[in-house]
Amino acid sequence: MAKHLGTFAVGLDGKEDPLLITDCDSHYTYIGDKELLDYTNGAVFSLGFKQTEIADEVYKEILQYGRAQIGKGFSTQNILDMGNFVCDTGGFDSYIWTCTGTSAVEAALNTADVYWKYKDQSRKYFISFVHGWHGTSHLTNTLGQHNSLVSYPSDRVLPIVSPRWKTKAERPKEEGRVLDEILTLILEHGDDINAIVFDPCPWFLTCDFSEAWWIAIRKICDNTGILMIVDDVMMGWGKSGEWHSHNKFNDVQPDISCLGKALTAGYAPLAVTVMSPKITEVVKESFYGHSFQPYLGGIGAMRATIDIIQRGNLLDTVTETEKRLKAIGDLLIDKGYSDNYRSYGLLASYDLIDYHQFQKFTKYGLSGKVKAINCVNICAPLLIDEKYFNDIESKLLLTLEQ
Repeated sequence: MAKHLGTFAVGLDGKEDPLLITDCDSHYTYIGDKELLDYTNGAVFSLGFKQTEIADEVYKEILQYGRAQIGKGFSTQNILDMGNFVCDTGGFDSYIWTCTGTSAVEAALNTADVYWKYKDQSRKYFISFVHGWHGTSHLTNTLGQHNSLVSYPSDRVLPIVSPRWKTKAERPKEEGRVLDEILTLILEHGDDINAIVFDPCPWFLTCDFSEAWWIAIRKICDNTGILMIVDDVMMGWGKSGEWHSHNKFNDVQPDISCLGKALTAGYAPLAVTVMSPKITEVVKESFYGHSFQPYLGGIGAMRATIDIIQRGNLLDTVTETEKRLKAIGDLLIDKGYSDNYRSYGLLASYDLIDYHQFQKFTKYGLSGKVKAINCVNICAPLLIDEKYFNDIESKLLLTLEQ
């Protein structure tokens, strides 16, 4: 049998052979007759599994419009409607469709370069944060400095260690450190800095940035001309309780933002790079394209995803979900399994006192794993019920008790 190489190729039981999924439903994956609660599925499948309404729209969109390649003078009304929606909800006025978050970030970096070219400048450097996750291409991987097997040096990236803390009390000091380092880089490189790139809440840490930090970054960019690029692929489209993460902060408007995964609730590949009027008035023509721009099935899935979220007022449920995730964290501390946790919107990271191998989690009915920094990361879906919380709590306790 050919060997599958890739980040997710090894089975969760620690063997090279993956566990073969035989069925799924709601928030559960089935390996034969074994039921596993997927406690990270909200990262992609934000509305759970087996949403036939979304699958039907994928099918209909492909059958009705047929073309793999949209562009070169062609579009559909649905494509235009979805482009308008993603822009109108975030204060943007132009967009570039792609298929993956990686491509969306690449398009953002490309757009930034073209912006400066139209301004008759050549700004070289991108400031980014180690522990952020921006994709798997050469440059996007370099932004987060993540690949432990292959070093991707880039003389265009100026990396800073991301703010990280165990408790919110430590956050102002860490954010202050990062702001000081940004100012130092600006003094050193001056007008050669192109953009600051960051994700609102690095999931590996669940260390969300404060409103004061967002405002400070926006002010730095305004004072220096540096572009503000937000990688909202993980947190966007509902996980913070807003369509766009920056919507929580009225005085902050990114110059460029990227969305992906959650646009379609995981049912089809689709991502988008959106630009503010500041960028659009300078960059007046399309320059980034590929065959699936966009993938029509993704447009159908996006339409259905928006309908489900709006009908159920699901963005309004995020506050209650965050309370429940905090309650699980408090319980783990009370039981002596954790000494701290962080949560933001639908994300939570529970620091474990003892090391736990993720093989144990599948044994006791959970599909997910412990990160290298020994914390359990949960990403809850938007569409949720009481059984989900009860099962996470009981299965986590059962796993840790063993």
